[in-house]
Amino acid sequence: PNNLHAAFNKGRNAGSKVLNTSWGGNAGGSYGYWDRVFDDYIFRKDDFLIVVSAGNSGAGQKPTSIHTPASAKNVISVGATQSSGKDVTRGMKGEDYVAWFSSHGPTADGRTKPDVVAPGESILSAGARSSQRGECDPTDGTVLSVGDVTNAYGLDYRVGTSMAAPVVTGTVALIRQYFEEGWYPSGIKGSGKKITPSGTLVKAIIMNGAQLVAGIQDNKVTVYSSEYDNTQNFGRVSLINSLALDGKNKLETKVYDRESITNDSLKNYNIRINTSGCDATELRVTLAWNDPASTQGCTNCVNNDLDLYIVRDGKTYYPNGLNKKDSKNNAERIRIPATNGQSFKVRVKAYNLATNSQKYSLVVSGCF
Repeated sequence: PNNLHAAFNKGRNAGSKVLNTSWGGNAGGSYGYWDRVFDDYIFRKDDFLIVVSAGNSGAGQKPTSIHTPASAKNVISVGATQSSGKDVTRGMKGEDYVAWFSSHGPTADGRTKPDVVAPGESILSAGARSSQRGECDPTDGTVLSVGDVTNAYGLDYRVGTSMAAPVVTGTVALIRQYFEEGWYPSGIKGSGKKITPSGTLVKAIIMNGAQLVAGIQDNKVTVYSSEYDNTQNFGRVSLINSLALDGKNKLETKVYDRESITNDSLKNYNIRINTSGCDATELRVTLAWNDPASTQGCTNCVNNDLDLYIVRDGKTYYPNGLNKKDSKNNAERIRIPATNGQSFKVRVKAYNLATNSQKYSLVVSGCF
């Protein structure tokens, strides 16, 4: 459509707060028109979140193959891992390995992409048959595997980051439901206050709980991948590692949503570890904010730079695997081993804001 904002509004006005975008084009990682349009809308509508497929141009671990609008700042761009269980075939290693085709960052201005990864290779999906009516899932208990799909069924196996992005979109919907139905913080429905989360809070929760994958399998060759690189970045989405769910995990989470900070100011959050009834062995903290849209072709695309760091016993920990502040990305995470009784100071600092103030979301998980 010529007016994407109007198209977005139709869904949002109907009650949808998440949009899946399994399309795009290879622009060499440059910040383009669609990136600007997506970022501007999300910046203006803080309850809305767009999930975008990263692209399928990553063969040979090709750098800067991330597609537009997956190179936008305020979206969640999603790369693809292999599948799991019975869907693993043709020598695939499984969901702890990024698919060979999944596009890589960085963006042209140096931001790390994709944001997360999710299963996108060998995914059982809808597969309508032309000139047929009534095709549907098996009703006789048949469990389909790759190669078993026939014209008798309206199913098919597909590959692509276009399959991975809907996995994350569904996860976004579940997280929104979690807060809107009062599951937070105990993991029991209706036990807490009903909350309408911002898009940045949901984004931060997904990034905070994402798990490290081992590498990428490209043409049967396995290549190591590390946390915060341009293959997996924050890692594979894992909802069970993101929020408390009574009887399913022993994880605790604190969230701070729609926090506001002004230029050159500092906000502190004091965290003390209490492992009673909790088995998390590390402290995870993630900061995310919607940045104002940038100009096309920008070389330093983040306009409002927020910095996350943690202080314990005089030592400062920096985000995204760095030993200094991150001035390139508008999502930052720190993971630190944590034991009972330890105290941490989580700090958010605003630096060189282009606007009077900036809203952000902060997620902390561990044992408290």
